[in-house]
Amino acid sequence: RFVEDAREDGLRPNRFLYNALIHAYARSMRYHDKAHDVLGQMRGDGLVPDLFTYRAALLACSHEGDTTRARGYMQEMAQQGIQPDADTANVLLTVYSRAVDPRLAARVAHRRGNMRPHGDETEADRLRANDG
Repeated sequence: RFVEDAREDGLRPNRFLYNALIHAYARSMRYHDKAHDVLGQMRGDGLVPDLFTYRAALLACSHEGDTTRARGYMQEMAQQGIQPDADTANVLLTVYSRAVDPRLAARVAHRRGNMRPHGDETEADRLRANDG
């Protein structure tokens, strides 16, 4: 309903609005499934999900250990060339842990060590580049 209200007010929903809604629903224990519906609306509006969108969608999957949907989101990310960061791996680890799939949780934990922290570079990387 929030998206419709925005349209009625003359606003054009953008990726930032959708990401905020998806994340808010994903954090809710009661309404986390609505995050997937909002992602569908986002796509219906012709907007392309980004890393933050997928991370929030994975968070929604984590409440019930929905590994099937989580795998689908990870495949979509790969097809779009979106590289998961350590934060995304942590959410995926939660999905598999709650699904009681220790084999997959261990694989994600192992790969997480090779991922960059949140963002393209760390503050330490920027400081080192400016030092030398």
